[in-house]
Amino acid sequence: LVFSSYHLGGCSHCSINELETIEQVCMGYGVEVDVLVESLNNLLEDSED
Repeated sequence: LVFSSYHLGGCSHCSINELETIEQVCMGYGVEVDVLVESLNNLLEDSED
């Protein structure tokens, strides 16, 4: 869900290689790493509530 909201790996022509790091994916798609990591962390915080 988080990755698709940043248009990462959602369709066949923009798939993500399973060996790529989050940093590499972000660099390739022009997404700031800190923003994506914050979104992922928010998922964890929301699930703990």
